[in-house]
Amino acid sequence: MRKRLLFLLVICIPILVSCGSGESPYTPEPTSTPTIDIGDGGLFSGKPCGPPCFFGIQPDISSYQEVNDILSSPSIRDSCEKYDLSSTSGYRGFTCGDAFSIIFMENSDDVSQICFYPHNPISIGQIIEKFGEPSSGAVTTQDRVSISKMNVFFPQYRMSAVLSEVKAISYVVQPASIIEVVCYEGKNSFEKFTSSSLNFKWLGYGEYFMGAGFSK
Repeated sequence: MRKRLLFLLVICIPILVSCGSGESPYTPEPTSTPTIDIGDGGLFSGKPCGPPCFFGIQPDISSYQEVNDILSSPSIRDSCEKYDLSSTSGYRGFTCGDAFSIIFMENSDDVSQICFYPHNPISIGQIIEKFGEPSSGAVTTQDRVSISKMNVFFPQYRMSAVLSEVKAISYVVQPASIIEVVCYEGKNSFEKFTSSSLNFKWLGYGEYFMGAGFSK
């Protein structure tokens, strides 16, 4: 199984906690549950709903009970598991195989974040063609292994897209660069997500560095 859920938010841009604290939001481990084919997750097709809605679930609107009811349907319930770290880390939610994850934060009863992994490859060029250019982005680099990841942000949908990691100390974004993860955020978490000091203005395709932005 693809170890996609290990990827969730480990780019270490703050949502509700900071990188400097050494903490990061809960990252579910991949499970042995059956794989769900979510297609494009509604990103382009709008089925059953489009950004910032996924499977009829929307941040800041859908409650824990509503999500539980949706994920209890016969077609999906065997693929989803609950977790609850609210007593130690303040997080709880659902993981559904290597297809998607839904997070509730800080004792909230409404969805804080939805992240999903499109079944078929989607490029940043396709997303920009559909939704316009992102407003900003961020790169994180693990110096010891020279692996970089990049996240780009679309505030009109409170959407972020994480590009597949590369073995380099910078990230060269091209139209064909593949999106690994798409996330929809609640208002508060998106504001904290995009206010990080690591963020920089999107200046089009090209080379970006951690904390420094675009390389001219």
